[in-house]
Order: sequence, then structure tokens, then C-alpha cells
Amino acid sequence: MPSYFPPKRDYPWWHNYVLAAASVFLCACATYVQLPGMNLMGVTPNWMLIWLVTWSRRYPVLVAVVTGVSLGLVQDALVGGDWVPTHALGLAIAGGVTAWSQRQNFMREDLISIALLVFVGAVGIETLLGIQFWVLGQDFGDLWPKQQRLALTSAVLSSLWMPLLYVPLNAWWRSPDCEPES
Repeated sequence: MPSYFPPKRDYPWWHNYVLAAASVFLCACATYVQLPGMNLMGVTPNWMLIWLVTWSRRYPVLVAVVTGVSLGLVQDALVGGDWVPTHALGLAIAGGVTAWSQRQNFMREDLISIALLVFVGAVGIETLLGIQFWVLGQDFGDLWPKQQRLALTSAVLSSLWMPLLYVPLNAWWRSPDCEPES
């Protein structure tokens, strides 16, 4: 009689770490890829945010915040320049809110809920970057219209491209032997 349950995979303990590191590396590389439909008005999807939302749903809030800070610093290193303004603040908040909303059962595990988290996270990250630029002395009248366009474009693109990263990573991390340590 055939079994309807998939066989348990016996992967080494380090497989999840390698997958996480490789997927973060691919997200960092994807930031610079300019494929048709991936670039709208000079803005690309926020791949680090998509990875963070996918990953942080399964971990405690503090771990998600620290991971958000780490990914933000990686993203800052990729774009170059000074440490201020930083992506770390926005990604830390996005990771914390994602982990918290999952713990409180505010969001289900469907694509629409995850796309909504990515959309709100992208708008929040770009708004926090705009506030940091304003605090550093840029004129608010010049900054705000550009920041609105950037935030909405990034949010729409990130939400639309989210399934490309979310579906395979979520399928891997939902398997029984990939459960996080509690």
C-alpha cells in the first residue's frame, strides 16, 4: 500500500545553514540583476526583505530582529556609501513585525498574507530611509515626492516577485526535519 506522506529526509544538520546562506547570497546578487519586468523606473525588488519575511515567520521576534539588522548591514555594504542612512533599521522592524504577527496568529501562511507583509515592509523600509535622509539635512519638499514613488514602486515589485523566492524556501523549511529548535 503506497504511503501518502513524503518520506522523511535524512539530511545532515548543516543543510539548513547552507541553504540559508546560499539563498541570502543569491538575494544579494539578484539586487543587481536587471531582467525585463524586474526593473520599474530604476527600482528593483527588495530581495533581502522577501527573504527576511519568508525566514522570520518561523523564528522568535528577537532572532528575526537580529537577522534583519544583519541583512540590513549586508545591503548597506552592497550599495556602498556611509553607514547612515541604513537599511538595518527598517529590516529589523520588518523582521520583528513579521515574527510577532506570526506568533500572534494575525497572518496565515498563504501567498496573499505574505505579499501584504512584503508590501507593508517595503513601504516601511523606504519611508524610514527617507526619514533618515531628511534628518541628515535633505530638503523635505524635494525628498518626499521621490521617496513616495520609490516606496510604492519597491513595494509593488517586491510583492509581485515574492512567490519566486517564498514558494521554494517555504516548501523546504516546512518539512518536518527543518523545524527550528525551540
